Amino acid sequence: MPKKQQWLVKATYQEASEWVLDRDLDDAHYWYVKYDRLEVQWDEGGSFETYYPDYPASQNFDFKRPEDVSVEDYD
Repeated sequence: MPKKQQWLVKATYQEASEWVLDRDLDDAHYWYVKYDRLEVQWDEGGSFETYYPDYPASQNFDFKRPEDVSVEDYD
């Protein structure tokens, strides 16, 4: 018996978190975002400050309309 054809439908969403800062990140020694937290080291050798998003993606995204939808053969 032949294998039944299947298709994969993939919806891609773009989520974004936003931080509102009162300092310019260009003045920071080093910074990165991980686990939806902004970690900033303002001075070389200094400790990192953790900033939580003002507008977290998990609370501001409704998954109503995807950025892209594709359909492809699935074997």
